[in-house]
Amino acid sequence: MKTLIGMLVLLMVTLYVWQQVTVIQTGYKIQQLQRERRDLHRFHQALLIEAATLSSLDRIERIATTQLGLVRPQSGQVIMVRQNLHDQLSDEKAVRLAQEKEGKPSRETIR
Repeated sequence: MKTLIGMLVLLMVTLYVWQQVTVIQTGYKIQQLQRERRDLHRFHQALLIEAATLSSLDRIERIATTQLGLVRPQSGQVIMVRQNLHDQLSDEKAVRLAQEKEGKPSRETIR
């Protein structure tokens, strides 16, 4: 009987210790994940700032003109194609209309 009680006490102590170790390990894992989440949030914020900086229109224009040798279009070189809700043109029809305005053949005449 004493042996059975001793084994039950030993089993209960073992289960208690195992539970405490598991709780401590889970706490460490939570702290690690919280640190990782905080670091990833900071990294995300830095990426958002970098994306905003890289997509700045002034920067893009500066690179286009200085590094790529592009120039601003002269007046008459740009044809604006607008779509409204009542008269929606397909992309192909819009391209054809723009080419006809410039005097270039449309895709149908090239084929």
